[in-house]
Amino acid sequence: MPPSSRAAARPDRRGGKIPGEAELHAAAFDPATGALLWSGPLGARTAVHWSTKAEFVSADPLVVAVTDHESSVTASVLGAYYSFGGNCRPNPPIDFSGSYGEIGPGTRFTPAADDSRLYVVPRHRVRISRFEDRLAAFDLATGQPVWGGSRDDDRLEGDSGDQFLLQDGKLTVLAFDKGGARLHVLDPATGDQRDVRDLPDGLGFADEVFAYGTRLVVARHGAYSKPYKPFTAYER
Repeated sequence: MPPSSRAAARPDRRGGKIPGEAELHAAAFDPATGALLWSGPLGARTAVHWSTKAEFVSADPLVVAVTDHESSVTASVLGAYYSFGGNCRPNPPIDFSGSYGEIGPGTRFTPAADDSRLYVVPRHRVRISRFEDRLAAFDLATGQPVWGGSRDDDRLEGDSGDQFLLQDGKLTVLAFDKGGARLHVLDPATGDQRDVRDLPDGLGFADEVFAYGTRLVVARHGAYSKPYKPFTAYER
């Protein structure tokens, strides 16, 4: 996190000094030796201040979600995804808001990414206090939508979902509606739906979905269900 100027230093949370105009950088290291492979600023031409909230959503490819301070106060959708191609080449940012809808606070840190695309769930306002989710894919190299995202393009068939699993050429989305939970299996290249499966029990809220051998495992970080089930496994 090198400084972009020699402005007055400010204390960080650990009591150290950080220059007031310091900006966030991303860096990659060799996992075998720890040697620095490359480093570069998140914002390229527009600096991202060091105190801005930033969270990794993918390590390979490197994708970071950066939320502006105003969004935590006004519940707006200010911010963007920053990613890098080979040799520390920054890709165009993908804003949290656009013609594809708004990527809200509840889903902006749960996207999935593969070698070339980012998969997110923007929302569209349909009433004053009601939103509907629309699955979308973005090209990391251009920052542009590839498929989905529009209000009329509902890949989740009315469900709400934000937990993804990318494996074996499939994009699996754990989604919910009033009747319970289901899995939507799509083609990542086209967004075409391959399969939909209702989960047999009252799953309730879930935090993460992942694969373990031939099973699909759903995890919960808190006691959202009664009786409490931190993990539920399904044969695929």
